[in-house]
Amino acid sequence: MSDGTHYRLEELIALEHEAVVVIREPGRRSKESSAGLRRAPFRGRGMDYAESRPYAVGDDVRHVDWRVTARTGQLHSKLFHPERDRISVALYPREARLRFGTRACFKSAQAARVAACFLWRALHQGDRSMATSFGERWEEIAPMQGRKGVLRTLAGLERWQLEAGQFADAMPAPTSAEEALHRVQRHARAGARLLLLLDEQDASEGMIRQCGQMQRHHDVLVGLLVDPIEYEPVPPGRYPVRVGETRAWLGLGDAAIGEAWRAHFHSRWADISAALRERGVRNALVSTTARPAEALRDVLENRGLS
Repeated sequence: MSDGTHYRLEELIALEHEAVVVIREPGRRSKESSAGLRRAPFRGRGMDYAESRPYAVGDDVRHVDWRVTARTGQLHSKLFHPERDRISVALYPREARLRFGTRACFKSAQAARVAACFLWRALHQGDRSMATSFGERWEEIAPMQGRKGVLRTLAGLERWQLEAGQFADAMPAPTSAEEALHRVQRHARAGARLLLLLDEQDASEGMIRQCGQMQRHHDVLVGLLVDPIEYEPVPPGRYPVRVGETRAWLGLGDAAIGEAWRAHFHSRWADISAALRERGVRNALVSTTARPAEALRDVLENRGLS
């Protein structure tokens, strides 16, 4: 691992072996001996044309093949190859304020590590990999199959850890998590899996509403990035703070102030987590001190604030 303030492509690649532990989700296991070794037969109607056949009662009129119908004089319907692969999309927060952390690593580094575990997991499940950044700059890495696709996406994650102020050519800037989710729909066919990593400032009502809407057709996961200083009582003392060019001291000698600090963050997270769960969106806190694979497992198991 790096020092936690940055992350390297090599460490994102090395997380593959950790991601293996979260490949299997909890739930009912199939009784079939071959379960898990083959792809599901269908993930949707698909878009690739297969053949045309005579129209049958119940066929969708939107799929009538008018050319064959005109040539033969008999009504025909188009058939399509079923969709057999799924897209797994990691939505990464490209924001300067997430270059923050009091222990272990910055939130931005932890977000990249959890996203890497998610993408490696996608590879082992036969999914195509895709990533989108939002915040100070929106950028998209198109879906791609196989290990080559994961490596290309991880290289994009490494490139996205730009310093603040290097987003002058952002297009557009800024882009909210809500907008990024909306844009993903261009690629995400029904059944896609989306992992959204963000902090509480990105969790707007619009974002939560958009997650709920997409959950109707996809599997949406949300990881709320947190630091220990936000959920543990702050040790009493005087802390230097800076706002712009102004430097001051923040006194936290009263235990009640420290408890109010912790309660503020806990209340906010509880509201966000409950709102997501009401919409069927799995979520959990992702601490900067957690192992990336374990943090991803918490999200998959919908552990919320635990």
